[in-house]
Amino acid sequence: MMLASAPAPHPQSSPRHQIAKNMPSQPQGLEFVGSKVKLYVDAISDLTKFGLEHVVDLPRVVLVGDQSAGKSSLMSALTEVKLPRDQGICTKCPANIKTSPAEKWSCKISLQQNYRYAPNGRPIHERSVTAKDPFPPWEAQPLEIKDFMFTENKADLEEGIKWAQIALLNHDEDHTKFIPSTNLNSGGERAHPERFQYERDHTVAKFSPNLIAVDIAGPGLPALSFYDLPGVFRKAPDQKDQYLVKVIENLANKYIMQPNALIIWTLAMKTDPSNSETGNIISKCRATKRCVGVLTNPDHLRAQHREYEKVLQREAHVIGHGYFVTRQPGEDCDFGDDPNYHALARQAEMKFFNESAIWNGPWTQFRSRCGTTVIQKFLASQLAKQVKAR
Repeated sequence: MMLASAPAPHPQSSPRHQIAKNMPSQPQGLEFVGSKVKLYVDAISDLTKFGLEHVVDLPRVVLVGDQSAGKSSLMSALTEVKLPRDQGICTKCPANIKTSPAEKWSCKISLQQNYRYAPNGRPIHERSVTAKDPFPPWEAQPLEIKDFMFTENKADLEEGIKWAQIALLNHDEDHTKFIPSTNLNSGGERAHPERFQYERDHTVAKFSPNLIAVDIAGPGLPALSFYDLPGVFRKAPDQKDQYLVKVIENLANKYIMQPNALIIWTLAMKTDPSNSETGNIISKCRATKRCVGVLTNPDHLRAQHREYEKVLQREAHVIGHGYFVTRQPGEDCDFGDDPNYHALARQAEMKFFNESAIWNGPWTQFRSRCGTTVIQKFLASQLAKQVKAR
């Protein structure tokens, strides 16, 4: 027996079309976050023009969290920068995304190397990591900045960041050999994905404390600074790499302890908050008052969770600015390559919270702290206070 096929949906009636049609018109990402601090940032920019940038530090936001807690996805949502999600590379280098106003969008990626790779033929183990030698086998050196890539095409950004990380992990090699080809520099076609996979699996170092600097200029963008750090973990897959647990902790300490940093602690709701290694580091650094909690993966909760209810009520794991909740699209979302990705993601996020039995039932009282846009508004307010104080 043959079944009659269902009529094809009208192209203008699809959920994706409805989302696109109802896309918000207000500024998104950093343009929105920085709108309230423009007057303050303009004053700081004037100081910089006269060579007086040492008078005041720009505000910075530091994203920290355990591995797979959703830091990079959150950073991407806040900045509208598509960051690499390859688990084999993204956890090995810190990244700094800075923005500034300009008439035309452009991006410059550079390598900021404060450390040199110096294994000296010695084996590394947990006892090698000390206060005087926090990132073995890396040793402090005078800052060296290497230009890596310049582009005016947003689509080139993700690939540029991935290859910049490869270059950092091969410290003594010529960094220019890792620069991906773009419309702005010769060299033929883009690197084949298999070449990247090979280079990723054969880097000289397993981790680098050196920084990928991503400087973005564009219409309406403020002068702000975001840091995305490697995820904290407790157990290395290979025992001989167990020393990296302490190395990554030292890196988190370095950024968390900076007094002008607003800490965003990402915590996946698929894990027990009491087991968060990052939470322990924040507490040890006495930075809880400067901390904003962002709970990710709320779709993993199938029922009301008492522990997270206490967190949202500020009865457990209390931090200075409380907790927000966000849901970012998974890698299998059907609009991953859409140029309106971020606006579509915000609509899909609100659709999730609007249709959730938990967030419209027992947790309705927490809805005011749900969604990326709510987090952006909060950051705008806090950053304005921080810049004014500085």
